[in-house]
Amino acid sequence: WRLEIKNGYHNHLPSLNPSTHHVYRKRTEVQKQSIETLSKAGNAPKRILTVIRQEDPYTLITAKDVYNDRIVIRSSYLMERTPTEALLDML
Repeated sequence: WRLEIKNGYHNHLPSLNPSTHHVYRKRTEVQKQSIETLSKAGNAPKRILTVIRQEDPYTLITAKDVYNDRIVIRSSYLMERTPTEALLDML
């Protein structure tokens, strides 16, 4: 492998919108629990985000953050099993 850096600077100005930086979108434990509870209840990510914003109007999390959290929740539930295997284990 060979890596050559032709220009070591960013090709754009820094973002002024704090929601573009993941550090400012970090979910609190309460928000994580809300996302998990509402996801298990069958709520859509858009609805989950609405509820979280009602609880904390200053939150910077995005719909993509909710989608990503739902993927993590699902994979931790499946524990490398297929959905069918998880269902059979539950029965």
